[in-house]
Amino acid sequence: MVEVVDDDEDVVVDDDDVVAGDDVDVPAAGSVGIEGSESPVQATRTTNGISNARRISGQVICRPDLPTRPKGYISGDMATVRRLTDSCLLVTTDTAATLIDPGFHTFESGEIDLDSIGVVTRICITHEHRDHVNPPFVSWVLDRGHDVVVYSNEAVAKLLEPHGIEVEETLPDGLRGEDVLHEALPNGARPPNRSFTVEGLLTHPGDSHQPTSTAPILALPLIAPWGSVTSAVEFARAIGPRQVLPIHDFYLNEAGREFAARIARSGLEGTDIEVLELGWGDSITV
Repeated sequence: MVEVVDDDEDVVVDDDDVVAGDDVDVPAAGSVGIEGSESPVQATRTTNGISNARRISGQVICRPDLPTRPKGYISGDMATVRRLTDSCLLVTTDTAATLIDPGFHTFESGEIDLDSIGVVTRICITHEHRDHVNPPFVSWVLDRGHDVVVYSNEAVAKLLEPHGIEVEETLPDGLRGEDVLHEALPNGARPPNRSFTVEGLLTHPGDSHQPTSTAPILALPLIAPWGSVTSAVEFARAIGPRQVLPIHDFYLNEAGREFAARIARSGLEGTDIEVLELGWGDSITV
């Protein structure tokens, strides 16, 4: 059973809508059951907690079509992936709570209740750009936890050193890194970038399409000054995750984020790769 958690209250809608509410049994992969019917209905997650489905009659309360436990997941009984904003993710397992790319937008925008992040045990930073690392945000997380360790590359270590923040470059069990280059910026620069894989569950490539392997879930930057939805889809097709989670979108409104995800889904048609649409603050539990 896969659960989607939304910050809003559960919604129940009569007649035509499939909504996010109490758990129900999922009769087949990629489908949800309808009370009083043996037929499944295909459902797709949207950002407001409501799922889209073919027309049905009556009232259905369901969870949308999201991944079962991924092959290769190496932690214990449960893992939760929470999308904060932009490229910032929180991956929580029974052994660690890993915050990835704590950039300025999550910290400063007011879109996320920062207290809801909880206690973090480690921070992973892919590269030095401020939308991926905000020193006040990192300090805030460190002050709230005990023995929190920051993992990144040498460039980020130099950036955080004046703030009194130490960075470990050697990764512990449960984390895997791949040092690649950032995609080319308009000025031609290509800073160092470290892709992180957390507990064999999720890979966050930072701002790069260069990583050579991925966990079952790939955080996928869709639109950026250095890339496009087309190049992102090509990267996903080449690396072959089971699901992609769109990220890197602080400059888009909700309609823009939904549009980019639809384009990505269209580009991935004919593959077995699913697009997971999580709104800012939403979570999936696998």
